[in-house]
Amino acid sequence: MSWPLPNRLAVLLAYFLLLTATALAAGPSSGISKTPLNIPQNFVNVNILRTLDLSSAIVREFTTVVVQNVAKEAQQVYFVPVTELMEAHVAIVEVSDKKSGTQLIVAKDSFDSEKLIQYYKVALLQPLKPQDKITITLKVVYTHALSAFPQEIPQVAKQLLKYTGNIFVFSAYLSEKQKTVVKLPTTNVVTYTEGEAASKSGNLITYGPFSSIPPHKQTEFFVHYENTKPLLTFSRVRRELEVSHWGGNLAVEEHFELKHDGARAQDICILHAADITVNLPFLIPSIPHSLCRLKGQFSRIQFQQSAYVHHQTIVLKALTFKLPAGASDPYYRDEIGNVSTSNFRATPRETTLELRPRYPLFGGWNYTWYHGYNLPLDAFARSRKETGVYVLNVPFLETIANATVDRAIVRIVLPEGA
Repeated sequence: MSWPLPNRLAVLLAYFLLLTATALAAGPSSGISKTPLNIPQNFVNVNILRTLDLSSAIVREFTTVVVQNVAKEAQQVYFVPVTELMEAHVAIVEVSDKKSGTQLIVAKDSFDSEKLIQYYKVALLQPLKPQDKITITLKVVYTHALSAFPQEIPQVAKQLLKYTGNIFVFSAYLSEKQKTVVKLPTTNVVTYTEGEAASKSGNLITYGPFSSIPPHKQTEFFVHYENTKPLLTFSRVRRELEVSHWGGNLAVEEHFELKHDGARAQDICILHAADITVNLPFLIPSIPHSLCRLKGQFSRIQFQQSAYVHHQTIVLKALTFKLPAGASDPYYRDEIGNVSTSNFRATPRETTLELRPRYPLFGGWNYTWYHGYNLPLDAFARSRKETGVYVLNVPFLETIANATVDRAIVRIVLPEGA
């Protein structure tokens, strides 16, 4: 027996209201179950030395750890924790044996949904016997971990960045002794977390040594410093390689969507002979500034007037790509058409392609283009005599140094029938 339409709608509405009431009564805690993880305390960090390199747009963390097995049996698995907040910025995690230099196998393991910690599992070269020690080195690379502060600056101003992190080395084990050294690009530091265990010498800030640090201990610290290098992010890179055995050629074409993530240009200053000097900590000293008038568009004249201080600002005027040796027939185009402002230099070891966009890039600005070139195929493709199979060995990406790539697509076009 089928119900009339009004009756069916009434039943569905009542069922929906019942489900809603049940969900509200259950409360938010009945959503995703929290699973705590208990990491066995099989190791003790005898000594830790960490170096935080903030000298570029990408944060690099180098940590040397002397690990001792305090368990009663041999152990081979060492856990490295990363907080959920920092995990969103992790690009690379590498661990190696310091004595032999051998890189260890690292795998992403369980996530502690109660403490919000992502664990990485490190397999030692061989089981570590009770009371024995081993020294390992960890390299963790973070992207988008720096923020411009202030977020907007005048066109002829120095950029200030801010980094916030954990003053302690975040570890799953007890640390008997540890120290952190923060490396900055310059000696110009606006402010940083101070204390009895903090000291500054030149472009280095040292925290520690600290003793008897319990597992998962966190204390926030910050550094507010000067960095006049642009923060570049390739939001999307598409790389296409076409293999041609007929012509013995490997054609490469790369499409880029670039964004300058540095401090945004707040305004454009018009300089006059009777200008006064504005004494602000983030302005370039000894450079006269007028009372800046807000402009809605870029002025080439104003840009040329401040050309002698561009090296002290974050404006990006050129991009340099290191291409493989043997590259030839380059081209450089954007949405408008061919761009003639490029420089191509070839040497026996490498080839350099310098591109100058149609306009300089300030913080918050974008630029989209593509370029291409040809490579000799015999330098990158080899055939195996025993199988007759060809092996193509090419770099995954060709980008500029210290730039972040959020998304990359590599497309390889093989000959028909391959």
